[in-house]
Amino acid sequence: MSEADIAWGYGVEVAEDAAATTFLDLAEVKSVALPDQQRDEHDATHMKSPNRTKEFRPGLLDPGECTVGMNWIEGSATDRLLIGLKASGAVRQIRVTFPGGTVWLFEGWLKSYAPPATVGEFQEVSASFRVTGSLAITLPGED
Repeated sequence: MSEADIAWGYGVEVAEDAAATTFLDLAEVKSVALPDQQRDEHDATHMKSPNRTKEFRPGLLDPGECTVGMNWIEGSATDRLLIGLKASGAVRQIRVTFPGGTVWLFEGWLKSYAPPATVGEFQEVSASFRVTGSLAITLPGED
């Protein structure tokens, strides 16, 4: 029998200040696309590469982006924080907590946030954070 479950109960928080002393839980989150770290590759092929085959070496990690989809609530604490972060370009800690207790913590700046305006449509918005630096992943039971 499968142990798969529906996505529900995730928390996404953004530090309200540079010291990360307080976090705001983003309101009415509907989806989270976690950062997908990708490693650069470098072509190390040379004139005597064995069997005329290309050779590659790993490079630096690009930590990626985190995109959060949510219901847009005009003027809410979430809306005000994200508008301010977009204007300032400030780097903040972002914390994603999974229902089972796994926590992803990383720093990023708000790359995009544009509230919707389509007549007759439900108002949803996405916020995309460009991750800068390493991810810290804590599994349940690790402290």
